[in-house]
Amino acid sequence: MKKLILPLLAVLILGSCGMESMTDTQPNQNLENNLLLKNGFIAQEESSSLTDLNSARVQVTDQYTILGTMSEGLATGFILNESVPAVITASGEVGFYFAGLGDPATPNGRPDVGSSNGFPVVSLVARVGGGDLQFVGTGPTQLTGTGEVVFYVNDSFFGDNSGSWNIQIAYECYPGPGYWKTHSELGPAQYDKTWALLSNGASTSFYLSGSTWLQVFNTAPARNAYYQLAHHFMAAKLNVLSGANPSAVSAELNTAEALLNTYTPAQVGALSMKSPVRTQMLTLASNLDNYNNSLSSPVSCN
Repeated sequence: MKKLILPLLAVLILGSCGMESMTDTQPNQNLENNLLLKNGFIAQEESSSLTDLNSARVQVTDQYTILGTMSEGLATGFILNESVPAVITASGEVGFYFAGLGDPATPNGRPDVGSSNGFPVVSLVARVGGGDLQFVGTGPTQLTGTGEVVFYVNDSFFGDNSGSWNIQIAYECYPGPGYWKTHSELGPAQYDKTWALLSNGASTSFYLSGSTWLQVFNTAPARNAYYQLAHHFMAAKLNVLSGANPSAVSAELNTAEALLNTYTPAQVGALSMKSPVRTQMLTLASNLDNYNNSLSSPVSCN
């Protein structure tokens, strides 16, 4: 579908730009196309249908098994983001000397035998994004940092190890614009009470737009950077209200709010393709979209 849409969008853009050259329109074109697709919108000139591309916020548990003999550790592919806490628990037994599973270690290790790297020997530890080792144990444990989680058996000799530990990572997937626009008190999907945290729910006035939050959500961007920013701003704000950590995008949210309090959709729609304000709005929209996408693990949410 993307392969069909993107070329057509490019033709539409060039046709609407008059005498502007390909060089004039190229810098923001790919960014804009991606935002349109991720919003669930196809440009108005092509289609007016709106597609809900996002699923509801749900509790997810990813499961892994690390063998006692894995000297290089277990790379999970799970990308930890501090905006969304992930709780780790583990169980099982690893044998670590001639007695094997006759005298095993749980993920908490064997402090009675000794320590290694500052933690009980033969305990479950992890690195996040190549950072320092962190103790995991049986949990529940919350790791710190951002990046891929790699688990290790905290041992220095693996030739006589046996057994394995089962690891669970539990977290929530947060939704994007497609979810929020369909889960207000006005339906059509099941009501998400996060909307009630706005002053007038989905009918709350959205800055200088002359429309409500829900009306703005349901307005196709049609190349207007105001609506592209508004959709990802609203999704981020609602995700924060529902419990997501806003620290990664506090500056972006504040800047976006200031712009939305300064310009109307008509004013932004009249800006040239090369306008600094338009470029700033598209960049903020992309950053907020990335934030909304980061509120989930690429393993199970996306």
